[in-house]
Amino acid sequence: MGTGFHAEPEGLKHTAKHDMGKLVEHTESARLKLAGTELLDGKAFEGDEEVYEAHREWSNARAMLLGVFARNKENLELAQKALTEVAERYIAVDEDNERTFGGILS
Repeated sequence: MGTGFHAEPEGLKHTAKHDMGKLVEHTESARLKLAGTELLDGKAFEGDEEVYEAHREWSNARAMLLGVFARNKENLELAQKALTEVAERYIAVDEDNERTFGGILS
């Protein structure tokens, strides 16, 4: 008697490694590009006091966004590990069921 639930552990592992891996890469790439804008601040914010005030606001916003990107990358990496662990547990249960029941559940 089945539970009505079906998982594709190899698909989960593929999603964790490849699909989520791309998200991690893109998130880090975006963070690095944003961090690189600091090198342009000197030219972008030349001018009077109003410009310097805008620079301060931009610097604060950039710092906040860099933190967001860093935390998002970390969360994606943790989600990758969790999804891989779930897949490996499904595989282990399937292998155990195969040994125990000799394939009659398949």
